[in-house]
Amino acid sequence: MLTHVLVPLDGSPLAEEALGPAMQLLNAHGKITLVNAVELPYNWSYGTHALVGVVEYQALFDDLVPEANAYLEAAAEGLRQQEFEVDIIAEFGEAAQLILNTASQRNVEAIVMTTHGRTGFRRLLFGSVTAKVLAAAECPVLVVPSKEHMQQVEGKHIAIAAWPSMPTNE
Repeated sequence: MLTHVLVPLDGSPLAEEALGPAMQLLNAHGKITLVNAVELPYNWSYGTHALVGVVEYQALFDDLVPEANAYLEAAAEGLRQQEFEVDIIAEFGEAAQLILNTASQRNVEAIVMTTHGRTGFRRLLFGSVTAKVLAAAECPVLVVPSKEHMQQVEGKHIAIAAWPSMPTNE
């Protein structure tokens, strides 16, 4: 069993599906670090509006970070009621980089996350946070398939890759 895992949350029910497996990996009273990368919203209507002005940037910053902290605190409260130790981190930045930096700085033993399953143009346009984390993480990464995705592939043959064993405290 592990003592410390990181779970990135983005406000979606899909991301929250990683919490169950994360709790199962931990020792009793283990530690979970919840991370939310606050990113400025995109405005794709070039030419008609400025993307974000200085005043708007400060207003967004003043609103978005406290909202992210409140969201993470609500998720943390449920985990604390189950006697897990929980830290929360909500910061402006690119999601994959914040996840990787936090995992390294906090010496987590594993990252547990879900994936949105974007493919094709959407993946090219938005990138894949999961792919970036998998490529650069210094610790094991457990990618939890979404319940919706599992329902779509139910009954189909799925190849399962063997992962290296997770470190233990024995």
